[in-house]
Amino acid sequence: MMINLCYLLLFLGSILTFNTAKENSFKANLRSDMEYLCPIKCQETNHGKCCCACMISQSELYSNITNRPLFVEQLDVTGFSSTLHDPYEYDVSKTNFEFVYQDGFLRRYPLNMCIYNIVTIDLTDNKFEEVGNVSCLMDLDTLILSYNLITFISNRTFVGLEKLRKVDLSYNRLKYLDNNLFASNTVFFADFSGNYFKELDVSNFLHDVSCNFNFENNNGHMTITNHENIQLGSEITEFCGHLNFANNSLSINPILLVNDNINPNEIVKYTAGGSLSLSGSMYVCDCKLAELIQLKYPDFIRLTSKELHESRCQSPESLKNKDIYEVWENKSLHDEMICDLTIPDGCKSFQTRDTMNEGCSIDPYIFKCNFLCPTQSDGCECRCTSQPSKQRLIVDCSNQNCTDLPRVIPKSKYKVTLIMSNNNITSVNCKYYYENIGVLDLRGNFVKYLSDDIGRMTAATEVRLEDHTLKTLPKSIQNLQPNVFHFGLKGIPCICDHIWIGEWQKYRPLNSQNFDKLYCSSNNITIEKYLDKAECDIESIDHELKTWISFSIIITSIVGVLTLVYYFRFEILLLRQRLKFSKKQFAPKEIDFYISYDGENDDVRKFVYNLDRFLRIHEYSTYITCRDAEIGETRENNILIHITKCKYVIIVQSSNMYTKNRIYSAFCRQEYRLAWNRFMQGNLNNILLLDFDNEGPGQYFHRKTVALYRFGMGLSVSNRKISLYDKILEIFSKTARSKQVLRNGWMKTNVKVSSEDLSTVVNFNSKNYM
Repeated sequence: MMINLCYLLLFLGSILTFNTAKENSFKANLRSDMEYLCPIKCQETNHGKCCCACMISQSELYSNITNRPLFVEQLDVTGFSSTLHDPYEYDVSKTNFEFVYQDGFLRRYPLNMCIYNIVTIDLTDNKFEEVGNVSCLMDLDTLILSYNLITFISNRTFVGLEKLRKVDLSYNRLKYLDNNLFASNTVFFADFSGNYFKELDVSNFLHDVSCNFNFENNNGHMTITNHENIQLGSEITEFCGHLNFANNSLSINPILLVNDNINPNEIVKYTAGGSLSLSGSMYVCDCKLAELIQLKYPDFIRLTSKELHESRCQSPESLKNKDIYEVWENKSLHDEMICDLTIPDGCKSFQTRDTMNEGCSIDPYIFKCNFLCPTQSDGCECRCTSQPSKQRLIVDCSNQNCTDLPRVIPKSKYKVTLIMSNNNITSVNCKYYYENIGVLDLRGNFVKYLSDDIGRMTAATEVRLEDHTLKTLPKSIQNLQPNVFHFGLKGIPCICDHIWIGEWQKYRPLNSQNFDKLYCSSNNITIEKYLDKAECDIESIDHELKTWISFSIIITSIVGVLTLVYYFRFEILLLRQRLKFSKKQFAPKEIDFYISYDGENDDVRKFVYNLDRFLRIHEYSTYITCRDAEIGETRENNILIHITKCKYVIIVQSSNMYTKNRIYSAFCRQEYRLAWNRFMQGNLNNILLLDFDNEGPGQYFHRKTVALYRFGMGLSVSNRKISLYDKILEIFSKTARSKQVLRNGWMKTNVKVSSEDLSTVVNFNSKNYM
């Protein structure tokens, strides 16, 4: 059975079952209808997924199905037109084919290639200038186009070929590859030897599973890049393949471009099964190699493999011709494996640094240049040295007449030793790299001012300020250990405002060594001893602090009160109106109740008609829009005219009553706003909200509705604990007793109610609307 390679990686993570009784192999179930064979020896390794992917043969992968050959019929002498021919006429839907045509003149694939289920293509030594379109060959396993004329490959070339495992493009004319060339494939074997690469990105060969990628015998210097910022431990969890860069001139060992997020001694954790051949070049024993030489010798050799005669350092001069094993074994020689960091290609220091911002920030373009050692154009020329053996970057700007710390320093994963001794620095201002400072040497400078950002030097182990002229210290210095600072014999004024400095000096680690105590500038005692003798009124010292604390409490209280006022603003407005109503005498109104409701809801409409009958039985006059609207007036005018004549408003709220995309809802929203505004203006005696669907305040005028419910101006129709109609009679006072009679006579106050009507209302009051 043919196995789909897209399931290969699912198997690589775990091997479920195995069987050693047949053909020295074991089986792992990928799906209920397919199996994948993996060599038995892969059980005995810690790199099972690589072993299984790399050791499986094509015949095992395709369940020993034989690939049938196809023959080429060339239609013209140019090599652009040809067809494939199957002399045995196998069933193309059930047969695997191989297309082998070497030492020919083909420039294009045969016209009918896509009708065959081709597993292998071998077109060695033809005339192809590009890989071409092979996307129709969904079962393609091996593609060989060596010794052709191909110059470029796009990362779209192999998209969709999920079963592709082997690609051979050796000895072409390739100078460049798109990044992530095999991002959508499971290509485990790739041969790009004998090409002309000038630049190569690690995304094209460093993967979790890369059995063998060959780039040997490249014609020219090859710059290795990492444009995608691929890193060990994140994108690469385990590199276990073999990379062959023999007989090449590389800009850097590829492993060193992907270890920014880990310590050098952790490299082997992610590369335990991988190997790298760099034969054909001498060792450059600088800071880059120093990161790998800290590994165990077998691991070091595995990741920097060279021939025996190449195992001597070529540079620097102090290590030249020393055997690499001697350098690895002699730890003292590791300190000499350094790099003098200069401005790299692509970073124009003089022109671009003029665009940098002041203070802690840095120009984004400059920040992309990882190695920027300060130059004279910055007002301070420095020498920058990376020393991995000490895990530090040394930036030496001593004796340069600098007036400030450098604005930029090289980017490094190591802590910075910044030497600024014997300059003209009087102010230590904010800089973006303070968190990376390990040592700051400011001896020979008359520093008068330390920025409050000095508190960000949390990684610092030593700050030397022996020649300072400081009058005070920034409060943020309390975030740092006092034993980090060396103030020498020069002190600061011992005054009551500096009591906190003495307290800070006391709380240093007990095992502090070579701790320079801070002295008083007026006498030869430490500021700690001054604390014992000082006659300072602690209360007066703390007065300013207490004042600020009190001020903060007041401000916080005011903000809290204002927040509460804002949150309960509608409740406050209702309370104010209630207090006014208790003293105010309302003029008689023409209408007792204005009832607002969703007229398109049949259940609500039935409820309103029963409510209206109940109110009329108790001699209340009512206004219902669909019944009492004045003929000839618009709906808006009818609402405005009659709501001003009413004494009370009852709003029966229901689902979708205020939905914005309904025309009818606009009238309901208008009624709500008018009722609220008139009540706030004192022109309406009361409002009552009836929740018909038991949905609570809802979304429309949510805060106002919540406030009305809190003041007892809202009821739930479905509440069985109360009698809705008894509650209405309790809430509302006497009728308006209007003499006005509308066209339909419903507004007349002296309504004659029959016993039948009364019985209907009583029965209604006993239903679920209570």
